[in-house]
Amino acid sequence: MPSSNTGEPEIARAARRRLDAAWSAWCFFETPPPLVQLGIRIEVGNTWLAEHASDDPQRPVAVKTMVTLKSQRAARLQVQREVERAQAWQQLEDEFLSAERDYLSIVGNVVWQHHEGGEENA
Repeated sequence: MPSSNTGEPEIARAARRRLDAAWSAWCFFETPPPLVQLGIRIEVGNTWLAEHASDDPQRPVAVKTMVTLKSQRAARLQVQREVERAQAWQQLEDEFLSAERDYLSIVGNVVWQHHEGGEENA
């Protein structure tokens, strides 16, 4: 039976509260910590390098940029506070993604059961 205020199934309300709490906690950071941002940039750079031929005219600049990014990341890894902030970000992101997965699973199962039961054609 749908919740009166959200229209979602009653079974999904606890999952929605968990999802909302996880989102609020994760949003506290507003932006990823610098160490996380560097990791993302390095990952994107590695993908770019893997997808572009060695004769690409932009490759030398990309390789030099990657060296700089990796050096910056290594320096930040030496600062305990930076590492702690990155770990906190990762934990909050993991909690949000887990809550999202659970919520979508519950809502998807309820919708599928409703559809399979033929209730929408009644």
